[in-house]
Amino acid sequence: FGTVLRLRKAIISNQDTGIKNANSFENGFTISYASSVIGPLLGDEYISKSILLEVPQTFLKALSEAIRPMRPSDRICKDIDFNQLYGILTLDHTRFASDANLTLSIELK
Repeated sequence: FGTVLRLRKAIISNQDTGIKNANSFENGFTISYASSVIGPLLGDEYISKSILLEVPQTFLKALSEAIRPMRPSDRICKDIDFNQLYGILTLDHTRFASDANLTLSIELK
């Protein structure tokens, strides 16, 4: 398994680095929803524990610069939201160890 840092995106024209957006509530809600709602539906063995991680604006900007050359041109109208204070660190469930080497990953939004 790998690890994923889930970050919010924003439309580039809406980036205002002077505004801090306290998103700990929405990220906390996402973590709580996974364990309280999805866990009982699918089984706790399918829900990994997530960590609410503080992400400095300097890190978000450096990450954005590092990944920009790898992003498709039709998706660069959005970027990492530099105003977020927290991200969610969790396991990467897009790849599972399997004898068949076939994996289906579905993200619900």
